[in-house]
Amino acid sequence: MTDLVVTVIRFGFLLLLWFAILSIFNALRKDISGSSSGAVLFKPKTLKQQNEPRALVVIDGPAQGKIVNIAKHPISIGRASVCDLVLDDDFISSKHARITNQAEGYLVEDLGSTNGTWVEGEKLTQPVLIKPGVRIKIGRNTLTIRKVEV
Repeated sequence: MTDLVVTVIRFGFLLLLWFAILSIFNALRKDISGSSSGAVLFKPKTLKQQNEPRALVVIDGPAQGKIVNIAKHPISIGRASVCDLVLDDDFISSKHARITNQAEGYLVEDLGSTNGTWVEGEKLTQPVLIKPGVRIKIGRNTLTIRKVEV
């Protein structure tokens, strides 16, 4: 190899190394600054509205029609039989997500699933507080929290 070819290869590797380093710093910067998941945070309106019975409903997907009362704390979602809402879907982890009823709303968190949990079209990177009516996508199923008649 000529000296020119060796020099070009060295500069190519140097550029590749700098690109990798800058990509890592960019990812760290985004992670540290924290990005909003886009889900709607809200303040509870009245005590009556807070105490209305609510349920987690599968509104689309293979498990459409399944309903789980969310008075219990917390609700686990996944393929495992120990979960409160069992969804038989290859795109769902054994213990995929958890929804907790809190005074301020409903806290949705991904439990380290492979394919992620999506709230209103955005992948969760941290737990997020939602209100009823917000769409949660887990695997091929879409869920929401709705008022139920007693």
